[in-house]
Amino acid sequence: MILYFSATGNSRFVADYIANSAGDNVVRLNDIFKSGAPWVFRSQRPFVIVSPIYAWRFPQKIEELLKKAQFQGSDKFYCIATSGESSGNAGICVAKILKNRNIDLAGFANIVMPDNYLPGGEMPDKETAVKVIRQSLPKMQEICRLINANQSFRMDFQCKNGWFLSSVANWGFNVFEKNSNSFRVDDKCVQCKKCIDNCPTNNITLQDGKIKFHNRCMFCLACIHGCPVHAISYKNSKNGFYQCPSEKDISEK
Repeated sequence: MILYFSATGNSRFVADYIANSAGDNVVRLNDIFKSGAPWVFRSQRPFVIVSPIYAWRFPQKIEELLKKAQFQGSDKFYCIATSGESSGNAGICVAKILKNRNIDLAGFANIVMPDNYLPGGEMPDKETAVKVIRQSLPKMQEICRLINANQSFRMDFQCKNGWFLSSVANWGFNVFEKNSNSFRVDDKCVQCKKCIDNCPTNNITLQDGKIKFHNRCMFCLACIHGCPVHAISYKNSKNGFYQCPSEKDISEK
């Protein structure tokens, strides 16, 4: 069973790639979180979690899922991260969480995907994004081979200064930056409610004809990147918007 969380499609792309290789089914965690469905998952095949990295760790919601969810059937567990560069010590953090539950982390790896961290800089155009993903395909293929063979691996498990990045820097991100008070909605908004539909934590509502943000934000930024008229911004950022290219885009020469 492949369980993934994705806001702009990077982790979805990797999850679908692994699922197609294994002939396995895919579960979109965004829908699980939004609906409030029980965190109970049953599979006789390995569990594979695919998630983006937020400030050198898995998002807090994903770590909470790893701590609390019921995983029934298979005792094989893999975690695959996606990030613009480094996953820090996310592998160590995940392994500790699972060890406390007597679950062995069979494999961890980080797949470099187009960097979509909006506050960090300009978003990649389609050509750049396609190039980055194509460069990561051999690593995806190797990860699929190892998972399909039930083999263990630990790639990108930690990095230089990872302890600082995945602890102090991550704490700073969650305390100071992960704040929807800095979101702005301009007059281009057509009240299509797509941002409401895309929000995995039901943090966005329409009140008195205006989009309102509350205090449950994961900072996935699906609302910003998925707005069809680009009416939402973060601190009035002019860094553009991003959606992961499709499999067809990647395969075209």
